[in-house]
Amino acid sequence: MMRLRTKVCAVLAATVVVAGLSFNSAKGAAGSKLPLGSKNTIVTIRVKSIDTAIKAVSQLVSGFSPDVALMLEQGVNKALEKFRGIDRTGPVAFLILDPEKLSVPLVVMFTLKDPNMFKNGGVKRAPVRAVGRLGVVSQDPDGVAEVAQYLKGAGLRVIPTADMQDMAVATTHVGVLVKRYRKDIQEALDEAKAEFAAEPKPGQQDALRALEEAKAELAAEPKPGQQEVLRALGYAAAFVAAVEQQVGLAELGLSVNGQRIRLRSAVEATPGSAFAAFLKKSDRPVSRELANFLPPNAVSSWLMSYDPHSMAELVGGLAVIACDIFGLSEAETNTIRRTLVRSAKSFSGLAASAEVPVEGGLGGIGLQGIRDRDTARACAREVYALAEKGALGKLMKKYGVALQLTEKHRVYKDIPIDKLEISVDLDRLVAALPFPPVMRAKMKEGFAEQMKTAFGHEGKMVIETVYGRNLAASAYGLHHAELINKEIELIRSAGANGLGNTPEYHAVLAEHPEGFCAFSHTSLFGKLESIAKAMSQKMGPMMMPMQFLPTRAELPPDEELISGAVHIEGCRATLTVHVPIKPVRDIADAVKVKMQKMMEERMNRMRNAPPRPPADTPPMPPPAF
Repeated sequence: MMRLRTKVCAVLAATVVVAGLSFNSAKGAAGSKLPLGSKNTIVTIRVKSIDTAIKAVSQLVSGFSPDVALMLEQGVNKALEKFRGIDRTGPVAFLILDPEKLSVPLVVMFTLKDPNMFKNGGVKRAPVRAVGRLGVVSQDPDGVAEVAQYLKGAGLRVIPTADMQDMAVATTHVGVLVKRYRKDIQEALDEAKAEFAAEPKPGQQDALRALEEAKAELAAEPKPGQQEVLRALGYAAAFVAAVEQQVGLAELGLSVNGQRIRLRSAVEATPGSAFAAFLKKSDRPVSRELANFLPPNAVSSWLMSYDPHSMAELVGGLAVIACDIFGLSEAETNTIRRTLVRSAKSFSGLAASAEVPVEGGLGGIGLQGIRDRDTARACAREVYALAEKGALGKLMKKYGVALQLTEKHRVYKDIPIDKLEISVDLDRLVAALPFPPVMRAKMKEGFAEQMKTAFGHEGKMVIETVYGRNLAASAYGLHHAELINKEIELIRSAGANGLGNTPEYHAVLAEHPEGFCAFSHTSLFGKLESIAKAMSQKMGPMMMPMQFLPTRAELPPDEELISGAVHIEGCRATLTVHVPIKPVRDIADAVKVKMQKMMEERMNRMRNAPPRPPADTPPMPPPAF
């Protein structure tokens, strides 16, 4: 059992990592779906140049601590000394082989300057092979033999790097990986099903007879959500099968220098699959002008363009699955699916959102392109009616969720504003979840804190919405009314003072090509200020963490922003993220200055403090002679 859990955890962890990896479309060696790798290779990591990578990382760390950078560089160089005969200017590869086939799954492949030196004592206490000017080393001799045989059979003379756009690239094939571990994944799902379906073990009640309170709790404790979990696990197996058939190569690329970190992540759909068709329909460049209608002080934003019809198909499919998991009838399912599909098709395929700093934390603005104002209002009304009555309404009440829609709740400058209140009974919600009572208490506390931070209330969300001719705008948070009023003014001005007109936003747009279908930006300074204010209200300004967090006034006036963009090219979707180093370094420097100032002030107070009067002591008795 422990072995199974360990294997499954490893596989699922790898799957999560792989889901965010990127793909470059270079052809691999003969007989391999990866650009490099033997039959048991599951992940390949390639670095263009050892020396270039070391210098880039050292330069990055040096911006924060030159001493640490020097120690790091010296440590890596010392570790590389034992690999004699290698070419440090050339590429290196790390192959992760199937851990079920090899005791040590890591195999390293070097570019060699002197193959004879590498073979004859180049590495001590580890088996090595040299194939031409490629050297293979691992603690597992079987791994060395397998990779060396692969190199000979493929006729590889160099580590392929022509397809690499980045300093380092990790590659795997998701479908092949899932197929390789399909049995383990299925065993894990079967084990989970058996655990949720199991009845109390014989003698369990007797064993707890001395603990009457625990016994009563055990006897009374139902298995909330048991059937729902079992149905969901069934769909999980179907999802795994779909991933195996529809997802191909995936990669993660990393480039580093002293100014920024660039991450490229993407995934390839199997040609002809439903996933590939969805990507093809979703290849719609987003309108950059949509950013003009987001608040200029947004600390983060997100733009997206999509195909409403394919999105409606996706929403309808997910609705059917959700209805089946929660045991709704076919008629109820069809009603819910039709309503949600009709609502999704009323959108135009443009969407945007932004986080805005407000007193006590963050607020939010959401924009949704609509085809027609009256149709969009009618669809929203239908969805609300669905959630208020019928099977969906009963289901939501079971989980403690209640909705209240008030159309034309108020009017601002002749614009009617709708209000939607979503109340959540956290006690009922956590009671319906399939977790132990102690865990539910912790979950309730976490839900309450998250809702208060995001929406201003522990058990309630309030959203105000206005409908324009082709754009609907919503605001949430503690100050939602103020936010939606400002949004109305921004829309009326045709976005003249919106986020898209700020110089900082233009700078991050310039980092990405025109054809992206999704784009985001984040201000670390703005996020930090909002978090600091929220923490200060919760913890008090004199708590230790709060004393060290710099305010916006203590940071430089200009800031480089984090940005990301999604591109779709054929069967491949790629996410590129730029993380500038300067704002991180600015925050670190401000924290150091603040800590140093606080220490100096404390030392000055100690030095300038008046001397304490001596404590009263009884007089010394006269000496005795």
